[in-house]
Amino acid sequence: MNITNFKWGCGNYRILVLDERHSTTFVKKMNLDPKEIFFLNMHSLTIYIFPLIKFIFKKIMKRDPSIKSIKAVYLLSIIDAVNPSFIFSASDNNKNYWCLKNHYPRKRVFLFQNALRGVTELKARERLYLDEEKFEVDYVFTMTEIEREWYIKSGLNVMQTHACGSIKSNEIDLSSGAQGSTLVYLLQYKHHDYVNPDQQSSRYLNERGEFLSYEEIYGKNILVLRVLEDFCKKNSIDFQIFGRAKDCETAVEECAYLRHLGFGHIDYIFKTTEVETYQYLDKTGFIVTLSSTLGHEMLSRGKPVFFWGIQHWAGKDQIFGYGQFGVRGEFWTIDLDLDSVGPLLSRFVAYTASDWSRFYQKYATVILPLDTKNMRFNQVLQRAMS
Repeated sequence: MNITNFKWGCGNYRILVLDERHSTTFVKKMNLDPKEIFFLNMHSLTIYIFPLIKFIFKKIMKRDPSIKSIKAVYLLSIIDAVNPSFIFSASDNNKNYWCLKNHYPRKRVFLFQNALRGVTELKARERLYLDEEKFEVDYVFTMTEIEREWYIKSGLNVMQTHACGSIKSNEIDLSSGAQGSTLVYLLQYKHHDYVNPDQQSSRYLNERGEFLSYEEIYGKNILVLRVLEDFCKKNSIDFQIFGRAKDCETAVEECAYLRHLGFGHIDYIFKTTEVETYQYLDKTGFIVTLSSTLGHEMLSRGKPVFFWGIQHWAGKDQIFGYGQFGVRGEFWTIDLDLDSVGPLLSRFVAYTASDWSRFYQKYATVILPLDTKNMRFNQVLQRAMS
């Protein structure tokens, strides 16, 4: 926790939004009165002095041993002070938010998915907390139907669910005009020591419960880039890498990483805003991703997307459709065998609009629904809040 400011107190608001880094983006796309909303940044904390003192004193007087962390004390003190009717967060897998109704059973907790879940099962720590405390929320808005079904079957107490697609992507107009023929690879990269990746472990575990090195995770980028570059040359298709960067400093780091891998000569591009990102990719010809949420969003927006699930070290959940439709299909595979990947890519770039229309129907449960301007989502949200 980073403490950045101190204030004496805060007023009452109808809606408390947690985790501002993600949630602010979502809430701005909802038909809500901003004057009714209090945003609480759970990463850069503002300490509200009177609410915190009042909450601690109340717990001491009641001799309440149930609060076990400083972060929980901070959060609950704000809820006491703001006294909202609704609590929103764009973090659907934060156990602390799932436990809020243990303390405030009458307040309504809504969670909005900001990215596809990496794992569609309860983690060990979630199962532990489920044994100790009640996990309950009023509403979960998922990206796909298959994730909505998972929440229903998970054992978590969810009163209502709704699959709404990507709230961010749905708000942004589809780009019109001529479509290009470029094949774009969505770079999946996080800051790490790529010069000595075998000496730096990630937070990810393999099937044996061992921490993976970044070499194991991102080393496969070399294979992917080599295959895609060769495929594009043979088929006279322009090839481009789209970075995760949202600022020039991060873009410089990503370019250095690509040079280190031996692909500094490939055309690299990044965009600083959501609107620029979606509308730029709308005009590309084909997209290849490993398992990124952005790739799923672009498929929802009508783009041909190939999912190369070489990160299936994390289990079946890194495969398109969470493994429900097998490890390979019309536009996805986990294969590293170049002899099998080449024909799949050739077939992928040759699909017609009619082919993709059939795929959207066949795989409707795992493809994000397109909801222009979030019209259906906002209708469901308004009914849920009434």
